[in-house]
Amino acid sequence: MNMNEEVICDYLVTAETKKLWAQLIEIYKVIEDICDRNGIKFWADGGTNLGAARHHGFIPWDDDLDLAMPIDDYERFIEVCKDELKPPYFLQTCFTEPGYPPYHLKIRKDGTTGITNWELEMCPEGHRGIFVDIFPLYNIPDDDALYYKYMKKIDKFKFKFSCYQVDRAIKKYGVKKTKYKAKMQLMWKFYSLFTTPEKICRDLLNFCKFQDNSSRRIGFVTMRDLYFDREWFDNLIDVPFEDTTIRVAEKFPVILDRNFGDWHKLVKNDAMHSDLHFSCEIPYQEYLNNLNK
Repeated sequence: MNMNEEVICDYLVTAETKKLWAQLIEIYKVIEDICDRNGIKFWADGGTNLGAARHHGFIPWDDDLDLAMPIDDYERFIEVCKDELKPPYFLQTCFTEPGYPPYHLKIRKDGTTGITNWELEMCPEGHRGIFVDIFPLYNIPDDDALYYKYMKKIDKFKFKFSCYQVDRAIKKYGVKKTKYKAKMQLMWKFYSLFTTPEKICRDLLNFCKFQDNSSRRIGFVTMRDLYFDREWFDNLIDVPFEDTTIRVAEKFPVILDRNFGDWHKLVKNDAMHSDLHFSCEIPYQEYLNNLNK
């Protein structure tokens, strides 16, 4: 990879961003190795899939790397990582750190910093090294009425967990109260009489998993109306990505159509992790200490 600053698609990619990309690829290769040795299925997702197809690498203004797995492979990956993922890499889930959401996992790297503005405000503690996201794809109902009933139930789990996160952030980190956050904090006071954050996570994950695996559709629990045909991911291929390769579904054009519409059109998306605070050399503990000063 050319590590020098350069303009790509009329966007200035700094040398520091190139260093970040190199770190993300390093983490990806660790994940790839673990998955290949254990027969675990995975592929590039979201903006990473788009970058591979359109740029043969990262989207110039992107600063993360997203992967996806079928839920059974996702759970196997978590179990395998307990033995096979070694320092400086760290598996982060809702069960490794309080306040971490149950919707996906991260593989993070020691000795680096990668923290979003949301994390900085709402949950700065815990491992905050540079990360790769891995999202599980669950079986979801083919029938539209059942699907929306399913998503409505998931939304209830998500709201309860968000109320806990807000209450925790206000109490632990002094996050400023708004009317809406005060309402969520009040709701958590009620919910906490009957449940715990750990139980919400387990109940949500069990509910998501307890679906008919003969369904045609699979999808994410975090995004309503974003689901895919299971068969689109039957065959996976490795395609050029920067100076290496990355795994994608062979039917990636169909998936990108579903995800982005006219994905050939170059549109800068400020909704990506443009708020990421990162350093490839400074450990997150030191980085956060410097910020607090």
